[in-house]
Amino acid sequence: MKFVFDQLRFSFGTYLAARSFGSASSFPDWALTCIYFGRPVGTIASDQPMLIAFYGLSMALYGDLGIAISLAAEGSLVRSKLQTKLGGLPDAENVIRRSLEDLNNIRNLPLKVQAVILEAFVSSTEAAFGISCLVLFISLVASFFVREMPPSPRGLSYMI
Repeated sequence: MKFVFDQLRFSFGTYLAARSFGSASSFPDWALTCIYFGRPVGTIASDQPMLIAFYGLSMALYGDLGIAISLAAEGSLVRSKLQTKLGGLPDAENVIRRSLEDLNNIRNLPLKVQAVILEAFVSSTEAAFGISCLVLFISLVASFFVREMPPSPRGLSYMI
């Protein structure tokens, strides 16, 4: 679950910028602020027992690993789509490099080239998020088959 939430949190800004490029966004900035700052503030403000805190830490580690892999795959997917579709331009590598740095760099390009670049960003983000949702679904289904161990009659004292 954390993996999908983080995928949404880290990719949503770029996805939103690509979807609403050249037009006013229908998604206000205050909503993004709530998404980006609400969760850390909630974590700091809550009183978590130690076991839950360690569980959250391990989930954060594996979730961040999943995000790193997902964002790297998304970036390489964008780059490969742009190289395929913009290969005929004389300065294609420069256009690709500048568009990956910041979407505002494509404002001076022809509208056809802008459309190709924006489509590459949107479709790559949707593909990465789709894979994240698939992983979430597989994890959810697999969790139904995990057997819970009965409590030990001796408690935890035998482990010490």
